[in-house]
Amino acid sequence: MQLSCKNGIGFVCIPKCGSTTVERFMRPHSDFSLSGNPNLKHIRYHLMESFIFPLLASSHVKKPFIFAVMREPVSWVESWYRFRGRDELAPPSHPQHHNYSGHLSFPEYVEAVLQPKPPSYARIHSQFHYIRAHDGSVGVDLIIPLERVNSHVPTLLAKYNIRVANPDERKNVSEKREAAALPAPLKARLQAHLRKDVELYNASFETG
Repeated sequence: MQLSCKNGIGFVCIPKCGSTTVERFMRPHSDFSLSGNPNLKHIRYHLMESFIFPLLASSHVKKPFIFAVMREPVSWVESWYRFRGRDELAPPSHPQHHNYSGHLSFPEYVEAVLQPKPPSYARIHSQFHYIRAHDGSVGVDLIIPLERVNSHVPTLLAKYNIRVANPDERKNVSEKREAAALPAPLKARLQAHLRKDVELYNASFETG
């Protein structure tokens, strides 16, 4: 999470959605910068409603404009598959070995995600999970698709007097790992499972 009270803008970091790049843009201007620890970096919007926005209000600071970046939902799941299949998690002695997915093909990983009670390596929630407000609505003011981060985020930040240097520089690129194509019926099941994400992602091209 990045929050600039002076400039009146904040960013909710959905995992696997280019948040490291946006952090680089915003961190020098942020009053609140939660990064590093994933539980802090990816703080959910409804927790901001409970704790951060009331803190701002008590200090007579107006609630900032809040945006997020979303990834195409199937690609988002594939990114989790790649991340949890990295070699460093493979040794049984690794403390996060229970999250290792390297023994699975991508279709097998998706089947695990779709289970009523997924194993730990396939427990990934949804992108909407991170931007949902207390009342169940979309909490953020704007969603930008990942494909438009380098073009749209600097333009948005410029409206709030934040200038971005070298916007095309990418950080934190995931390790390349080939993923088998999903059979059409399995892809359709995954998209149905992530129906809200699909709706929001598609709509982001109209507003983001």
